[in-house]
Amino acid sequence: SGAVLTDGMISLESNSSAVFFPLHVQEELWARLRGRDRIDQQSKDGTKILLSGLKMLVVFQRGGAFVQTESTAQYANKDYFEMFRRDQRHREGGTRVPLLQIDGRGASIAGVRIGDPTRPITDPSKMTAIEEAIGKRMLTAEYVIKNPQPGKDPRRMYKNKSLQKDKEEGSKGHGRKVIYSACDPSLYSFDVNGVEMTPKTFFQSSYGNELRYPHMPIVYFSNLGRHKGAWLPIEYVYQAFGKSKENTEEMVNNILKYHDVYAGKDYVNEVGDKLNRLSMTGAEGARFGDRLARWGIQIESRALEETAKLLRAPRIKFKNDVARANNGSFNLNRVQFSMPAKMTSFVVVNFSGNRNSCYKWVQNQMKVAKSHEMDIPGTLMDISNNNRDLDLVTVHYGGHDDVADALDTVAQAIQKAKMLYLHDSQGFYARNDSFFHTYCYSGEQEEEFECIVLPPINRGGAPGLLLDYRKYTSETQYLSHKITTSDGHVHKARLMLKISCTNDLIDPLDFRYQNGRHQACRHRGETITWHDVTFVGICYSCPQENNLVLSEADVQSKEFVHLAEDWEIDFPSIALIYKPDDSKALYNRIKVCSNHFGGIQSQCAVKGKYESQRAPDQYASNIATKINAKLSTIYDKAVSWTSENEGPGDRGALPWVGEVPTLVVGVGMVHGMGYSNKSVVSASLCLDSGCMRLSHSCFIQKKDDIISDGVMKDIIQVWTFRVVLHD
Repeated sequence: SGAVLTDGMISLESNSSAVFFPLHVQEELWARLRGRDRIDQQSKDGTKILLSGLKMLVVFQRGGAFVQTESTAQYANKDYFEMFRRDQRHREGGTRVPLLQIDGRGASIAGVRIGDPTRPITDPSKMTAIEEAIGKRMLTAEYVIKNPQPGKDPRRMYKNKSLQKDKEEGSKGHGRKVIYSACDPSLYSFDVNGVEMTPKTFFQSSYGNELRYPHMPIVYFSNLGRHKGAWLPIEYVYQAFGKSKENTEEMVNNILKYHDVYAGKDYVNEVGDKLNRLSMTGAEGARFGDRLARWGIQIESRALEETAKLLRAPRIKFKNDVARANNGSFNLNRVQFSMPAKMTSFVVVNFSGNRNSCYKWVQNQMKVAKSHEMDIPGTLMDISNNNRDLDLVTVHYGGHDDVADALDTVAQAIQKAKMLYLHDSQGFYARNDSFFHTYCYSGEQEEEFECIVLPPINRGGAPGLLLDYRKYTSETQYLSHKITTSDGHVHKARLMLKISCTNDLIDPLDFRYQNGRHQACRHRGETITWHDVTFVGICYSCPQENNLVLSEADVQSKEFVHLAEDWEIDFPSIALIYKPDDSKALYNRIKVCSNHFGGIQSQCAVKGKYESQRAPDQYASNIATKINAKLSTIYDKAVSWTSENEGPGDRGALPWVGEVPTLVVGVGMVHGMGYSNKSVVSASLCLDSGCMRLSHSCFIQKKDDIISDGVMKDIIQVWTFRVVLHD
């Protein structure tokens, strides 16, 4: 990968296996397509450009090394392309251009004309334009230390950064992204061993570097190794290529057209042609092929032929319809999920700074999830449809460093919502004669149960649990209360419900509040049906006393048999996170919630994406499919869709996988850095033949690219155990 990039190929993102040809080669590649297939390299709005390249992965098998090569196309932001077009260094292998460009007419920063670069920028309108222009680019900083320590690399490079605010407490640059001088201490300075320095004096005294344009701006770079961040002179800052973050219908159509043109044998020929071009990239005498030849390696542009079985294409099927794709996207309007999940509770964390936008998304998300037949209890719908009630489960972040504060903010939301769900602080459940229905872990084996959380009997007390009567292994698990009656007798009982028109008592787990009505369920084999009923009241059934029934009037005092510990209860089902933008740092921080809060799932939405949707319901439907997968349990086995291959013995499985017993495992490895001698192996194990339900496991082994025998056996053992649970 490094050799490819030094010979003029372009990378749109760090750590990617995809590389794209230099821009003069791009022009040749796309010239072939403009007339015949009507694929325009430039987007209609003129802001994006389609680049053609290769994706390569080295595969070691059969005692040899093979390069698995694919043809690929990706949109990049056009402003990068234009600057590369003007800067002819790309023909000699350059992969970035300076942010500050000097020419005969003066200078420009990120395309904004500024005039004389030896004088400070004072025009507020130019400052705004410069900051907006830099904000659209991926940045790389590079400088060379002229007096490095012995044995130390003199070059410093920080790659693929985006413009960020300085959030360090006590910094003079706090809250800003760009400061318009590297030498004015009134704008920015910092203390170094008791000496106040500007960036100009620091680079001069510490590194022996004299800035050529000290009156030009400095730019803030965050997360620079052991340093939290640093302000760097703009003459050290370059703009790197960056892929477009948009995904418009035009972009999708053109990429699909591109792959339609190069399909079948044409695809094989296209890969061969690109491999041949790859061998010719680079300056004369230093081409990529020449570099490989030093190690006795040459590029083989002919494809390796293999015999393979052609599988039937599976059909994706929802509960009420077969899925139909249009330009690579499924229309999820009015689709019913095959096996919908149950959401028992949620919390909301709003990092966007816009309360109304967040609440509109949550309300629409709940409405759409319910339209897909996800089980959203009536009480949750009441909460989600009222901004005042949503406040009871929402925390609106107002700090200065959302990444650093992310986990604490989620914890605040969980703690805030606990009073509502577990303690019924607002009387939602009491007012609607309903219960908080969820899952818990109880007993010596910490088995998972469906359960009802009962609000504390006394103020300041702990909630109680009523466990699943269909799964109990001892009478103690079946019981919910110890009742003391007025005659002093103590009775062991289970909470039950009375409804009109029958003398039969209803278990709370067979009772719900939905769409403003009470319903009870009937079990006939595996079939469950719900019927509207009229709630009369609660009572207590005593199984050890010939099912003696006690009314509330008989109760002098009561206590719970099972007190609910926080860690035992599956609460909340999910944390809904509303982000201000697509930044990876906040997203990555949020995604470790499960590690900190007992396996709680999280689902993110982005304010800008949601507000720009012409069809917000489709956006919410896409998110609903993710939520449905994340909430899937061994009880409901929730999946949004199933597969059918219309072949003999079709049981809703993927072709071939369902024909014979098949284990499908996805494995990833991460190696410790530096002196660490550990590797982490994570495995995703398919539990069903449709490969829709996954079980995850994680192991540590001695640092190695090969999974050890012991770890592989453990992976299979975990899979076997969980398949038994699943089935």
